[in-house]
Amino acid sequence: MICEGLAHLYVHAGSRTQVWDTCGPDAILHAAGGRMTDARGAPLRYDQLEVRNLNGLVATNGIIHDRVVKVTQSVIAR
Repeated sequence: MICEGLAHLYVHAGSRTQVWDTCGPDAILHAAGGRMTDARGAPLRYDQLEVRNLNGLVATNGIIHDRVVKVTQSVIAR
C-alpha cells in the first residue's frame, strides 16, 4: 500500500518478524522510493546469522522516514 501511495507508513515495534518476512517488501519498497529500517533508523541487515528483526520495523514512503523514526523512538523509550 505504501508503494501504491495508499498509505504513508507502517510501524511494527515488536521483534516477531524475521528476515524472510521483510527482504522482499524491503526491496520492492526501496525500488519504489520508500525506505524500511529498524525502529532505530538502522538499515535492515540480511547478511547476519540472526534471522529475527529484533528492533522493530519502520516502512515509509521515504519522504517522512526520518520524522517517523524519531517519533517511534520517543514512543518506544516511554
